[in-house]
Amino acid sequence: MFLVAGAIGAALLLLAGALILITQAGASPDPDTTEVAGPSVIYAAETEADFLAMREEAAAKRPEQATARLAALQPIPESPDPAPVFDAAEWTAPDTGCLSQTELVLLERSAIEVQFADTLDCVPASGSWTDPYLGRTIRRTIDAEVVLHVSAELAWAAGGFAWTPETRTAYVTDTAHPAVYQVVSAGAGHNPRAQGPAAWRPANESTWCAYAVDWVDVLHRWNLGVSEADRAALGEMLATCDSATSNGANPQTSSLQEPAPPAIALRTE
Repeated sequence: MFLVAGAIGAALLLLAGALILITQAGASPDPDTTEVAGPSVIYAAETEADFLAMREEAAAKRPEQATARLAALQPIPESPDPAPVFDAAEWTAPDTGCLSQTELVLLERSAIEVQFADTLDCVPASGSWTDPYLGRTIRRTIDAEVVLHVSAELAWAAGGFAWTPETRTAYVTDTAHPAVYQVVSAGAGHNPRAQGPAAWRPANESTWCAYAVDWVDVLHRWNLGVSEADRAALGEMLATCDSATSNGANPQTSSLQEPAPPAIALRTE
């Protein structure tokens, strides 16, 4: 009898506990203590077409912004005496495993899923990239070349000579802003000696606007200086942005949201 009573009591306790949980679940939460969940996506584009339209809109705003940024760029700072010497070893990306920095850029920029030539996913074989200066779609990685838009040597001459090795490494691994790296056709002669705008510009004048906008954005992002010759050349190319034959800024290098500025550390010695 005592066993039956005990069982009944335990059942009543369980029932009471369940009622309490049900009541709590249905109660209105305290607005002062409830955490509000953030958005699950950064951009609320419902379709790919919506996303492309948003990127086109962002690109349309960049020429005017680049013109203002070009005017605000400082002249190239004077280098110390004795003049520092460019050391390519201080401008290298750290080991990221089986994929190099340029291969990682190809993975990030491909319009479709990248296919690999091996089972370890270490050799990218194909994808889809658009050469912004030739208007050519690149399908095979062997036909693509990933380049720093403002080369390491030019960044060094424009003020990077004062950076710490860590900042130089951060520069060559900066994929947060899509203008820093460009995917172009291999062997097509794209700025073969990595020269500044005063010495080289794309042969197709319709792409000058995009080329200059990206160049100014990189200098602005990394607080680099500009020579007067390059400033004049960039100004000439930006002046074509309003032309009816201009392609405008490149949507592929237009961020929908301005990426956070990088941390720049200078040498103290």
